Amino acid sequence: MPKKSEIEKREHMVVQKNDLIQKSRFVLSKQEHKLILYVMSKIKPKDNEFNEVTFSVSEFNKVCGIYNDGGGNYDHLKKTIQNIADKSLWLRVGEIETLFRWFTYVELHDNGMIKIRLHDALKPYLLQLEKHFTVYSLIYPLVMRSQYSIRLYEILKSYDNLGSWTFDAKQLQIMMGAESHKLYGDFKRRALVVAVQEINELTDLSVAMEEIKEGQKVVELCFTTQKKDTIGSFLRAHGKLEEGLNKMDVKEASVTKAFDELDFNKKKSPH
Repeated sequence: MPKKSEIEKREHMVVQKNDLIQKSRFVLSKQEHKLILYVMSKIKPKDNEFNEVTFSVSEFNKVCGIYNDGGGNYDHLKKTIQNIADKSLWLRVGEIETLFRWFTYVELHDNGMIKIRLHDALKPYLLQLEKHFTVYSLIYPLVMRSQYSIRLYEILKSYDNLGSWTFDAKQLQIMMGAESHKLYGDFKRRALVVAVQEINELTDLSVAMEEIKEGQKVVELCFTTQKKDTIGSFLRAHGKLEEGLNKMDVKEASVTKAFDELDFNKKKSPH
């Protein structure tokens, strides 16, 4: 059963420059993406340099709602970290496309402690951000069951202030890391439909998707988003994360207090 401090970690903010979300290409599993966002939620966006992020396997499991399911043990987490370290992301800004690594180094200690430092190339996209950045609570990607839901959620959050946005269908498939689905019908069924359903069910966004066709071919996808009640969304996400596990009574008062401390209404700003 998670402690109050572990529940609060689920409500930490992930802060990213929009370019890192909108102009990047990468393929991560659900567990790999959650781990990266978990690490991002533990850095301080006002810092000038990345500090070492330290946490235990036990903390990670409890914050993420992993309990003896075979997916959260030390060996599995070690393999997840190694997979991330072996992967990279492409980021295009203007006419330049740059290949980045996620981590500078990782230490795994026998006592279950993990130390990670994000790659310095990511600093302009995670630190000292003054404009054109996206903020969302870690709880929402943590509760998702599909890797495509996590990716589509952060993409839509980065355009959230516009209310609606139209994507080239093929380009969105690339952004979501879903190129393995060769046919649009497979992409729609296995990625888009699942992602929209999970975002509507589990997050602070309501999403509607419209297909735009040329003849019989879907060429563009238009998404319209609306914000939900934030406190209610927090509570639902916490409940879903704890479903089927040792139940944790998440008090509305404590969630409201945590929300107030985030101070959303003053300005959209990093920690």
